[in-house]
Amino acid sequence: MAASADPLFVPLCEPETLIRCLVANRLVASEALRPAAERSARTGEPLVEALLQLRSVSLEDLLQAIALENNLPYLFAEEFPTLAPALPQLSSKYLRRYLACPISVEGRVLTVATADPLNPMLVDDLRQLTGLEVRVVVSTPRAILEAIDRLYDGSGTGLSRLVEGLEDERGEEPDEDLDHVRDMALEAPVVRLVNLLIENAIAAGASDIHIEPFEDTLRVRYRIDGIL
Repeated sequence: MAASADPLFVPLCEPETLIRCLVANRLVASEALRPAAERSARTGEPLVEALLQLRSVSLEDLLQAIALENNLPYLFAEEFPTLAPALPQLSSKYLRRYLACPISVEGRVLTVATADPLNPMLVDDLRQLTGLEVRVVVSTPRAILEAIDRLYDGSGTGLSRLVEGLEDERGEEPDEDLDHVRDMALEAPVVRLVNLLIENAIAAGASDIHIEPFEDTLRVRYRIDGIL
């Protein structure tokens, strides 16, 4: 089941264990369980959904309890990265569908933040699409969607946006003398581009960066585990 960005989104969970965790950690008052149980009996909603509908517990508290109960890290909005891992297999549409945002790639392990950490389809899909092992951390739908908007907003990653900015600055002058090219290499946008190339390589666990210039394009490839 794919997640939804709906405010009433309810993550997959084991209700009885989760409710015990919520009460034990004082994330929901025990007296709130009775009206939620009555609503659940009346509407057929799961008890967890009834608690959310009655606002007896917040979605953030619910997700923190799921993380605690399953020994998963919890990620707050301010802890999301400022640079997205280079994963061209994952579109922003796919990430929004599953409420999942890549956090980092270390070696052969992809860390992804999700609001639905117990959804087995998500981990299986990510493993097949990326060829990486998947480590899950938990966060709220709002934090994840804001991060996707910032990191995968349709203009690509920070790297592609920077390249587009360089093209805009260059304009329509096809002929540039060598001195001007040398001057450009020392300017801030080029320095940022080189820094981003190196940061992406480190995040992907690459051993080499291969830069192949063509007449009107630049191909960058990373060697990871001996494969370009």
